[in-house]
Amino acid sequence: MNRPIPKINARDYKPLDIPEKTPCYVCGSTWSLYVEKLTEERRGRKDKTARRICKRCYQGAKTRAQRYATILPGTFDVARMERLKVSVGRCTICDLDLAAYLDRSTDTKLCEYCYQRAVQAQARGEVSG
Repeated sequence: MNRPIPKINARDYKPLDIPEKTPCYVCGSTWSLYVEKLTEERRGRKDKTARRICKRCYQGAKTRAQRYATILPGTFDVARMERLKVSVGRCTICDLDLAAYLDRSTDTKLCEYCYQRAVQAQARGEVSG
Protein backbone atom coordinates (compact mmCIF):
# COMPACT_ATOMS: atom_id res chain seq x y z
CA MET A 1 0.00 0.00 0.00
CA ASN A 2 1.47 3.37 -1.01
CA ARG A 3 1.02 5.94 1.71
CA PRO A 4 1.60 9.64 1.00
CA ILE A 5 4.93 11.00 2.19
CA PRO A 6 4.22 12.91 5.43
CA LYS A 7 5.10 16.60 5.52
CA ILE A 8 7.18 17.58 8.51
CA ASN A 9 8.21 20.93 9.93
CA ALA A 10 11.94 21.06 10.76
CA ARG A 11 11.20 23.45 13.65
CA ASP A 12 9.25 20.65 15.37
CA TYR A 13 12.35 18.44 15.69
CA LYS A 14 15.52 18.48 17.77
CA PRO A 15 18.67 16.35 17.57
CA LEU A 16 18.78 13.15 19.56
CA ASP A 17 21.64 12.90 22.06
CA ILE A 18 22.42 9.43 20.70
CA PRO A 19 21.24 8.28 17.24
CA GLU A 20 18.66 5.49 17.48
CA LYS A 21 18.17 2.43 15.33
CA THR A 22 14.53 3.40 14.87
CA PRO A 23 12.85 3.69 11.45
CA CYS A 24 12.48 7.24 10.12
CA TYR A 25 8.84 8.36 10.25
CA VAL A 26 9.10 9.87 6.76
CA CYS A 27 11.20 7.52 4.64
CA GLY A 28 11.63 4.41 6.81
CA SER A 29 15.43 4.67 6.88
CA THR A 30 17.03 2.54 9.61
CA TRP A 31 18.68 5.24 11.76
CA SER A 32 17.01 8.29 13.31
CA LEU A 33 18.97 11.34 14.42
CA TYR A 34 16.12 13.75 15.26
CA VAL A 35 13.13 13.48 17.58
CA GLU A 36 9.85 15.41 17.55
CA LYS A 37 9.42 18.09 20.22
CA LEU A 38 6.24 18.24 22.32
CA THR A 39 4.22 20.46 19.96
CA GLU A 40 0.51 21.35 19.96
CA GLU A 41 0.03 19.04 16.97
CA ARG A 42 1.64 16.16 18.86
CA ARG A 43 -0.47 16.86 21.96
CA GLY A 44 -3.60 16.66 19.80
CA ARG A 45 -2.75 13.27 18.29
CA LYS A 46 -4.18 10.07 19.65
CA ASP A 47 -0.70 8.49 19.63
CA LYS A 48 1.47 11.04 21.45
CA THR A 49 4.71 9.10 20.84
CA ALA A 50 7.48 11.35 19.54
CA ARG A 51 8.27 10.62 15.91
CA ARG A 52 11.87 10.07 14.87
CA ILE A 53 13.37 11.12 11.55
CA CYS A 54 16.67 10.59 9.74
CA LYS A 55 19.23 13.26 8.89
CA ARG A 56 18.29 13.34 5.19
CA CYS A 57 14.59 13.98 5.90
CA TYR A 58 15.43 16.65 8.49
CA GLN A 59 17.82 18.41 6.10
CA GLY A 60 15.18 18.35 3.36
CA ALA A 61 12.55 19.85 5.67
CA LYS A 62 15.04 22.46 6.91
CA THR A 63 16.03 23.49 3.39
CA ARG A 64 12.36 23.80 2.37
CA ALA A 65 11.61 25.94 5.44
CA GLN A 66 14.58 28.21 4.74
CA ARG A 67 13.75 28.51 1.04
CA TYR A 68 10.17 29.59 1.74
CA ALA A 69 10.84 31.88 4.71
CA THR A 70 9.79 35.39 3.70
CA ILE A 71 12.39 38.15 3.73
CA LEU A 72 10.64 41.51 3.39
CA PRO A 73 12.52 44.29 1.59
CA GLY A 74 13.45 47.30 3.68
CA THR A 75 13.43 45.39 6.98
CA PHE A 76 17.20 45.50 7.14
CA ASP A 77 20.10 46.48 4.92
CA VAL A 78 22.49 43.72 3.85
CA ALA A 79 25.26 46.32 3.53
CA ARG A 80 25.09 46.90 7.32
CA MET A 81 25.35 43.21 8.18
CA GLU A 82 28.46 42.25 10.15
CA ARG A 83 29.97 38.78 10.13
CA LEU A 84 29.75 37.29 13.62
CA LYS A 85 32.62 35.66 15.47
CA VAL A 86 30.57 34.57 18.49
CA SER A 87 27.19 32.91 18.89
CA VAL A 88 24.30 35.34 19.42
CA GLY A 89 21.41 32.96 18.83
CA ARG A 90 19.40 31.73 15.89
CA CYS A 91 18.52 33.31 12.57
CA THR A 92 15.67 35.83 12.78
CA ILE A 93 14.24 34.70 9.42
CA CYS A 94 14.24 30.88 9.51
CA ASP A 95 14.93 30.17 13.22
CA LEU A 96 16.72 26.96 12.19
CA ASP A 97 20.45 27.73 12.02
CA LEU A 98 22.79 29.75 14.19
CA ALA A 99 23.18 33.37 13.17
CA ALA A 100 26.26 34.19 11.12
CA TYR A 101 25.51 37.89 10.41
CA LEU A 102 24.03 40.73 12.45
CA ASP A 103 22.51 44.12 11.60
CA ARG A 104 22.99 46.02 14.86
CA SER A 105 20.57 48.82 13.92
CA THR A 106 17.61 46.42 13.60
CA ASP A 107 19.01 43.51 15.66
CA THR A 108 18.34 41.22 12.68
CA LYS A 109 20.38 38.03 12.79
CA LEU A 110 20.85 35.90 9.66
CA CYS A 111 22.24 32.43 9.09
CA GLU A 112 24.50 31.84 6.10
CA TYR A 113 21.62 30.53 3.94
CA CYS A 114 19.23 33.44 4.65
CA TYR A 115 22.07 35.97 4.24
CA GLN A 116 22.83 34.65 0.75
CA ARG A 117 19.12 34.79 -0.16
CA ALA A 118 18.88 38.37 1.16
CA VAL A 119 21.96 39.47 -0.83
CA GLN A 120 20.51 38.00 -4.03
CA ALA A 121 17.04 39.46 -3.39
CA GLN A 122 18.33 42.96 -2.60
CA ALA A 123 20.51 42.89 -5.71
CA ARG A 124 17.36 42.26 -7.74
CA GLY A 125 15.12 44.50 -5.61
CA GLU A 126 12.53 41.81 -4.85
CA VAL A 127 10.80 40.05 -1.98
CA SER A 128 12.17 36.62 -1.06
CA GLY A 129 9.99 33.69 -0.06
